[in-house]
Amino acid sequence: MPRLQSLERRSSTLFLAAGGLMVVHTGIHTLIAFTNTTYPLHHEMPFGFLGHLLAFVALLGLYPQLVSRSPKLTRSGAGLAVLGMVGWVAVGATTLTESLGVTPPAWLSAFAPLAIFGVILGYLAFGVAGLRTDVLTRTTALVVLTPAAVMLYNMAVALTTGGTQAGQVIVAGGFALTHLAIGAALRSEEFPTGGAEPAVSAAG
Repeated sequence: MPRLQSLERRSSTLFLAAGGLMVVHTGIHTLIAFTNTTYPLHHEMPFGFLGHLLAFVALLGLYPQLVSRSPKLTRSGAGLAVLGMVGWVAVGATTLTESLGVTPPAWLSAFAPLAIFGVILGYLAFGVAGLRTDVLTRTTALVVLTPAAVMLYNMAVALTTGGTQAGQVIVAGGFALTHLAIGAALRSEEFPTGGAEPAVSAAG
């Protein structure tokens, strides 16, 4: 718990840093889509990979302030965030081995979908927990939901059109903007320092 409390104090900074990495990731997508630039690595590496991984760490920073008010949703969100991290590590390991000309083991790719579920369900759980309590402002809680919306859009486009390079720029930019917005919203908030009693009616 002390480590999570330490993350709580740094959560806004971590979200802003994650958003910054995703801005660079968006720039790479833009160069690939609209210029003749050849990127030597997989497009997710390293900035997209590191940005999403750092974002999940930042998301866990919301745990200490929400768990007493909405324990079920917050604990579910934390578990989903950890699974999302596992998924992104699998994505990173898979793309790294492929870039080295090595075929990754089949079991590794089986963990990759956890990255998608972690983004959709993890942010959804924390955002709804924030909406059901008075710990986060309503605006901040709604902003926490936005990465899940971006991932749902990404999945819908991928399933219906197969995706395009321009579409990847939109999605990458969406992730960058939403994480910067979360960091800015958290930075502007004044979190309570006292140990308020849990609101039983708001428990999730």
